[in-house]
Amino acid sequence: MKKSSWNRYFLLLVSTIILLLSGCGEEETEEVTPTKMKNNNVNQAEQLMEEKVEAITEAVAIKEGENLYAAADVKHTSRFNLEKIRKEAHSLLKKRWPNDTVRFSTDKKVVLELRKLKEDMAQTKMKKKEKIKRLNNIEDLMKG
Repeated sequence: MKKSSWNRYFLLLVSTIILLLSGCGEEETEEVTPTKMKNNNVNQAEQLMEEKVEAITEAVAIKEGENLYAAADVKHTSRFNLEKIRKEAHSLLKKRWPNDTVRFSTDKKVVLELRKLKEDMAQTKMKKKEKIKRLNNIEDLMKG
């Protein structure tokens, strides 16, 4: 055989192998994340923010006693209207839980810390003292 026919054969073989391997990827399944934990109030708060406030892409919330800590990621194009978004989300949560103290933030650091705390709570049995300490730190981030 000629060298050029070997090159074509080799190219055809390699491209066939690549096509076969790319088709053998694992099927993606929806993963149950700790952010969708058992606490019904928390799920309601997250859903309420994500559904009612158009600019919010993802919400995270933790309820501890009479306190509701919530934070949300905001679409990049909506970042100029943060004050309006904060007021809208806070008032939605306050209407739903009028007897609770609602704390809400759009700060990325607060979103990350709440998400991390929520994941830690789902994975391990966290002592109440540790949970309160971390929530107080998050509350300080919300103020500052």
